[in-house]
Amino acid sequence: MFINITLNVILVVCVDNITTVGHKLQIEILMDYLKAHFKVTINGGLKYILGIEVNETEHGLELYQRQYITNILTHFEVENCRSVQTPIDPKASLFKADGSEPPYERTLYQQIIGSLMYLFTCTHPDLPFSVSFLSRFSSHPLKCHHTAAKIVFPYIAGIRFLSLKYYQSPTSLPLELYGFSDADYDSCCDTCRYVTGYVLS
Repeated sequence: MFINITLNVILVVCVDNITTVGHKLQIEILMDYLKAHFKVTINGGLKYILGIEVNETEHGLELYQRQYITNILTHFEVENCRSVQTPIDPKASLFKADGSEPPYERTLYQQIIGSLMYLFTCTHPDLPFSVSFLSRFSSHPLKCHHTAAKIVFPYIAGIRFLSLKYYQSPTSLPLELYGFSDADYDSCCDTCRYVTGYVLS
């Protein structure tokens, strides 16, 4: 990422793609400079970047990963699954493998976790707990871990059309940060430790 302090423009570079953020006039000045030194193709407003769909509205930005979710479901051959309300069974009690059983399709399990991690990193903050919990078993997954992980697929199938919204706040309203936290009791089957959760908005 490059920041031009003079023009107050930000450039995000990924291989040979550049995304610019700033006022239209300043961006045009910067593009004229770049075109004088490089072969540049301008594709207009931002619609898609790194697997994320960008929709600009009068209120702000909406970020989707509809196509990415569709690709995940197709890749793991679960595109026809029925949606569910939660990404993990709240009553699931999963233990780490004790070594008495060989790992069950470890590479496939790690691919599932990796695919889901990119999804929650970008647009779905409702997934981190479930995916981080399931990732504990990535080094030695068992069949029960696969069963728990596959519940996430019907969940993301049901939320694929939801977006992460960044809306402009009225300038007359002060910005306030709210935080909530909680912890359960003895939920980790392997360590008997608490699991703490928090939400900031």
